Amino acid sequence: MFYRYPKQSELMNRIKNQLSWHETPDTVALLWRGYLAALFEWGLVDIQAHSKLTKLLPQIGLEELEELFLDKRACPEQASEIMNGKVSSQYEGSRRTDYIYESQKVYITRKERWNDAQGPEIELLEWEQYIKNDAEMQLVSSFDRKAKSGSIIRVSGEGIGVWEKFSQAHMHPCYVEYSKGMLIVRDINQEILSKMHQIAKKLNAKVVVPTERPGEQ
Repeated sequence: MFYRYPKQSELMNRIKNQLSWHETPDTVALLWRGYLAALFEWGLVDIQAHSKLTKLLPQIGLEELEELFLDKRACPEQASEIMNGKVSSQYEGSRRTDYIYESQKVYITRKERWNDAQGPEIELLEWEQYIKNDAEMQLVSSFDRKAKSGSIIRVSGEGIGVWEKFSQAHMHPCYVEYSKGMLIVRDINQEILSKMHQIAKKLNAKVVVPTERPGEQ
């Protein structure tokens, strides 16, 4: 049992070892794909490490992995592309902008439940200090958001952070809002979710994805 985060080199050796022990390694590949997906989603390995490690595995379970990350059934066209190697289920490059929680709020909070009226809060000054210490982020006073109607609304306030590294790489801004002792992010993909877990760990908080889907709240 591990009481620390496994290193990429350690994971690589473990994968190679277990694959060598089995003549038909399909089951091993499926187990490792699930394990690596969990490490990635929890922010314990980054996209580069995840991509390198999964390339060691036989090409099996790619369609199911695509469904796991997107939380929806792969359509026949997607399944065909995946099996033909035209689509990477690792979401490299521009495909990483596929959103798994589009238009839904995802929270970083210290509360037991994100919508609890009371509970431990992330202090504004604490969050702003984190932004100053994170070379990938910047504190801003406002930003523009596209509403469901298509109109553009201006969001302003204290504690707004923008993840500059993601925004520059994908030409799509990633803003983190501060409200009522919590941090809020909209339009989440796996890369953003991984960053949120990193932030939550630093702030001794947790990432919460509400069970309600957009339109059900």
